Amino acid sequence: MFSNLEMAYNPESPNYKFKFVFYNKVSSPFLKPVDFPDDLWFNALKKDNTLMPVLLKGKEIELRRKNQLDTLSNLNMSYSFLQSRIDELKLKSERIRSKLQNSLINEYLYEHERKICIFQTINKI
Repeated sequence: MFSNLEMAYNPESPNYKFKFVFYNKVSSPFLKPVDFPDDLWFNALKKDNTLMPVLLKGKEIELRRKNQLDTLSNLNMSYSFLQSRIDELKLKSERIRSKLQNSLINEYLYEHERKICIFQTINKI
């Protein structure tokens, strides 16, 4: 029994309990790593042959989790930056549109006033 318990906590043992299979999306063919158990490999490939199984053990799992959280944090910061930039550009676009609209209205009013003046001048003659 002690031997079984020891094997469950030994990362080199096939009975190691702290292992997990992750999947990486790949576009090119890949080969089975030497230390990957055959049964896990073939079960993993049955799901989707474009997903490469990656076996992580013990602290490697926590490291991958940390890397994923760091990546997520970076993506969220990028998203926030892009969202704020989009908001700035929308505001700038709205200001430009408003100025253009006011300019067109002023131009129209000026032309309208000018035509009225011309019309009044013609009527006086």
